[in-house]
Amino acid sequence: MKTIKFTAFSILFALLVLVSACKKETNPVAATQIGSKILVTGQDAGAGLKSTLSGLTVNWVATTDKMGLYCAEATSNKTNAAYTAATTGATSSFTGAMTWGTGTHTFYAYYPWVTGSAAATAVDLYLGGSQTQTGNTSSHIGALDFTLARAAVSPGTYGQLVDVNLNFNHVFTLLEFDLQLAAGQSSTNLSRISLYSTDSKLSLYSGKINLTQATPTGENSYVIDNAVGYNTMTLWVSGCTLSSGSVTKAYMMILPGDQTAYTYSDMSIKIISDAGVTVVEKNGINFVRGKCYTIALSGLIFSGTVSDVDSNTYQTVTIGTQTWMASNLNTSKYNDGTPIPNETVDGTWAALTTGAYCNYSNTPSYSTTYGKLYNWFAADNNEATKVASNGGKNICPSGWHVPSRAERTILTAYLGGEDVAGKYLKVDGTSYWTSSNTGTNSTGFTAYPGGIRDNLGVFGLLGLNGVWWSATGSSTYTTKAWYWAMSNLYSPAYEFEQEKQYGNSVRCLHD
Repeated sequence: MKTIKFTAFSILFALLVLVSACKKETNPVAATQIGSKILVTGQDAGAGLKSTLSGLTVNWVATTDKMGLYCAEATSNKTNAAYTAATTGATSSFTGAMTWGTGTHTFYAYYPWVTGSAAATAVDLYLGGSQTQTGNTSSHIGALDFTLARAAVSPGTYGQLVDVNLNFNHVFTLLEFDLQLAAGQSSTNLSRISLYSTDSKLSLYSGKINLTQATPTGENSYVIDNAVGYNTMTLWVSGCTLSSGSVTKAYMMILPGDQTAYTYSDMSIKIISDAGVTVVEKNGINFVRGKCYTIALSGLIFSGTVSDVDSNTYQTVTIGTQTWMASNLNTSKYNDGTPIPNETVDGTWAALTTGAYCNYSNTPSYSTTYGKLYNWFAADNNEATKVASNGGKNICPSGWHVPSRAERTILTAYLGGEDVAGKYLKVDGTSYWTSSNTGTNSTGFTAYPGGIRDNLGVFGLLGLNGVWWSATGSSTYTTKAWYWAMSNLYSPAYEFEQEKQYGNSVRCLHD
């Protein structure tokens, strides 16, 4: 019987998962047999070092990095055996032991090693929806780069020279973001990059991968059984400064997938820094496993923030040619400092023909998240009617205004039309919208379901509907004006007319 053992003599033939220069995987040169040891050696099936990065090296970390090895024909340590990196660097010897049996042995290896006692032919696979990068570096990618290898060898007789050559193939796809601000933009600290895919899963919260499956041909992906994942991925970044004079790099590992189906956007890239939020839309991309894709985003402009006269600060977001507030208005004053009446009595609210606001259910804490509700008279900024409505004042901060129907249509048209726009505008998840929310917030607009107060003073629809005034009055009924609405269950952002006494949310648009 003979034991497979990694030793210092095998350092030149250590397990390597190579850096791919953004190319397809190719077969490597076979390992050379040296010395009297039985070596288990490996390399990426591409042309680099540990991980799929273009021109960069991700080092093995001693005592931390482990690969899993399985061989049914071995007689000991054959199931999901862990082999540990002995040195830190681009190459490393690995320590571990496995005893030869008889007959041809088929070895299955993977990185990183998965703990537990599950059958080694079907190990758990995970790529969570959150990754962390510290500094302008790719070092965090090494632990995320799942690779598979297989080899069949005959053990021969005792003392015979035998090499087990493992050629590793990558399961996931790497994205490299090259970020640069537009000329004249002040430097700012990068906070995070969030991706939303219209078509395919980017993260993998659970699933299993069969190590014995054949290596996919061409640009096909490995089969992942019982895969559960989401169409989002977020990279949290610290220690990276964005500037107009140099490129900042950020790295994200995702599931491969075809992003080519939608005319508006197959991929939304939301970049957040201390200066604010910017969103870039991409379409027509097919991310293939084992490749590195460089996404160059130069000329970035962050919309920043704006404050009202109550000192409430709002993030802003640019969508197409328009810049919007990224939350609902929460001011209690017009922008010249004049107070807006807070009307709590139902009957009085119903009879108003001048500007007023209220908190949902007359409870101020709701307004912290959802903003205040305003009747149309407070939101009116039309030259012909605003003096009677509110004394000719503006409810939005200086340089901003309540949008007209036409301006609202520019937004929904950019997002593919009213039938689908709400999906991209609504804040995602069910923390604010109730269950079955269709929103993705891929635009960063962050539409909240602030509910309404109707023309009788009754509150309702919090968490179910978001309703926003336009500045456009009805051309048919002098008592009505136009608003636009979104529902938790559906993707449209439709517009309707209703009585001006209704209390709705307000979202301001930059002049």
